[in-house]
Amino acid sequence: MSEPQLFMRLPELSDLPPAPPHEPGYALRAAVPADHGQLAGLLSEAYGDRWDAERVAAEFSPGNGVEATYVVVSPAGVIATASARRLPDRYPEAGYVHFVGVRVSDRGRRLGEVVTRRVLAHFVAAGLDQAVLETDDFRLPAVRTYLRLGFVPEPRTPGEGRRWSRVLRNLARTGESTGRDARDDVMGLSDYVYQRTRSRLTGLTDDEYFWEPGAGDPPVTTIAWRLWHLIGCYGGKRIARWLGVERPPGGFEREDPAPATAAEAIAALDRAHAFWRDLLQELPAASWWEPLGPVAGPYAGDDKASLILHQLDEQIHHGAELGVLRDLYRQSR
Repeated sequence: MSEPQLFMRLPELSDLPPAPPHEPGYALRAAVPADHGQLAGLLSEAYGDRWDAERVAAEFSPGNGVEATYVVVSPAGVIATASARRLPDRYPEAGYVHFVGVRVSDRGRRLGEVVTRRVLAHFVAAGLDQAVLETDDFRLPAVRTYLRLGFVPEPRTPGEGRRWSRVLRNLARTGESTGRDARDDVMGLSDYVYQRTRSRLTGLTDDEYFWEPGAGDPPVTTIAWRLWHLIGCYGGKRIARWLGVERPPGGFEREDPAPATAAEAIAALDRAHAFWRDLLQELPAASWWEPLGPVAGPYAGDDKASLILHQLDEQIHHGAELGVLRDLYRQSR
C-alpha cells in the first residue's frame, strides 16, 4: 500500500516573495471548458496516470470543492496548471492548492511557482489566511518551489517526520550537483519567518505585553509568556548542545530572568535569533544529516535536520500566536 502524501502549510498568505517574471508569449489565465482536453494531456504527463476530458471536468468542478483552475498558456497550448480548492470540513481556515502540474518540456522555468502563486492570490481575495497542500516524497523540484513560497513541512506522524528528513537530505544532495543546497532554502525560510514575526511586534507596549485575554487566566496566556517561550525556541542552549555546536549559553533559559518590558523582550528576541542563525551557519553541511546521538535521549536516531525543522515549526506557530493575541488586544480596546 502506498504511503499517504506529505503535508505542507503556508501559515500566512501576506508578504509573499517576489513573483518570477513572465516569459514573452506566455499568458496566465483562468481555465475554460475548452482547455479540458489539453489539461488531460498535461496531467497524464505530470502524474503518470490516465486523464481524459471527463475526468478533468469532474475533478476540477465546484462539486469537488474547486473554486478556480488556473493555467499558463504558451503558443503550444496549456503548459502548466494549479487549482484553488476549499475543503472547509478539513481545513476551515485554509485554501487547498490542488493538482499543480507542468509539461515536461517546459519544466525549469518556474511555471509551477507562477500558477501556485495565482492560486494563493485567489485565496487572499477570498479572505483566507493560510494555504495547505499535499505532495509526494519524490517531487523534489515541487517541494523546493513550495519552500521558496514559504510553505512549511508539517509532519502529522513520527513516520512523516522521518520521511521529511529524507526529502530534505535528498534536496541537499540534488543541490550539490546543481549548485543549490536545501540548507539555503531552510535558512531563507527561517529568515522570512523571523522577519514576519518581528514585524508583528511593531509598536508593542508594556500594557499589551502583560495583558491577559480573560480575567483570572494564568500568565501563560500573555504575550510576555509566549514571547519568552519563543525566545527560548531560538536561543535555548539545548539546541546548540543537540546540534553539537560549541556555544556559550545565551541567557534564554526558563530559569533566567524574563524581560521586564516589551522593549527588553524584543531586544532579547533579536539576540536569540542571531544565536539561532549562527548555529545554522556554523553547522557543517554534512552534519545536517548526522544522527543527534545519545544527547537527544529518545530522539537519538533522528538527524539534526529533523531538530532544525522542529524548531522552525515552533517558531512559526508561536509567532502566529503573538499575532492573534495582538488582534485580540486591539479588539478589546
